[in-house]
Amino acid sequence: MLRRIMRWMPGAAEEDTWPIFLAEVLKDDEMRDACLRWFHVNARNRLERHALVEPPAKRTAAQARQAREEKHARAADRMARVDAVMILDHVMPNGKPLRDCTFGYAREVGGDFMCIGRMGRPDQIVGEVLTDQRADAMVGEIGPDLPDKKTNGAAVRVAPPARQYRCSHPAGGGQAV
Repeated sequence: MLRRIMRWMPGAAEEDTWPIFLAEVLKDDEMRDACLRWFHVNARNRLERHALVEPPAKRTAAQARQAREEKHARAADRMARVDAVMILDHVMPNGKPLRDCTFGYAREVGGDFMCIGRMGRPDQIVGEVLTDQRADAMVGEIGPDLPDKKTNGAAVRVAPPARQYRCSHPAGGGQAV
């Protein structure tokens, strides 16, 4: 019925169609019952859904403190695991851990890895010559995985930007730049 009224009065506002709809519904007992039934079912469903949802409980100061302490403990645990990672397990730009790369490749990557690259012959495998402790002592803490120096993250070969590095090993020849 409403569809018929809206076709008859396209673009009419709700206040224009309501009186016509009401008059038509009140003329027909079956239509009145159907509209009342539709309203009843939808209103009841909405009220039942609303009643089932419990309002969120207020956190007490103790609960908030406990949640904050748990968050700090998780962060401390995460940092301890990060600190435990050894330099030889660092994933290099070629996708391999440093321990599986050659000294020549480490020197080629440059930056903090140049110090390690100078510790052996270019064709030697880093993990076969250096221990985790010795490599960590030479380089110290390093940042996240570096982009591949050959392509500098691009699809074609480009000249790498100048990098600063520091090497604490006397044979490394590194210096703060």
